[in-house]
Amino acid sequence: MKANDLLVSNLHISEDEYSYRGIFTLSAGDKALSIELSDMDNSSIIQEIRSFFSLENSNNEIRETIMNQLVEKAALSSKTTEGKKYQEEKGINADKAAGSLDIA
Repeated sequence: MKANDLLVSNLHISEDEYSYRGIFTLSAGDKALSIELSDMDNSSIIQEIRSFFSLENSNNEIRETIMNQLVEKAALSSKTTEGKKYQEEKGINADKAAGSLDIA
C-alpha cells in the first residue's frame, strides 16, 4: 500500500493561549489509527504508521504525504478570516475606521 491511499479524517485542532493541539484519524480499509499532530515529528510514530498500514513508502515520504493532507484538510474547514481579506469581505474601510479612532 502507498501513503497516498491513506485517508485523513476527524481532524480536530484546538488552541489554548497559543498552545495548539491536534488529533486526527488515519485509515485505510478497515484499519484506523488516532494520532496526535505533535507526534508527526517522532520517527518511531511514522515507523508505527508504516508498519500498521504496511506502507511501501519511506518514512520521509509518509510524513510528507500525511502533512500535506492535514494542511489541505485544515484549510478546507477553516472559517476564520482575518486581515485585508476580512476587511474586503465585510466592506470595512480600514483607513476610515483608523481615522475615526484618531479623533477620539
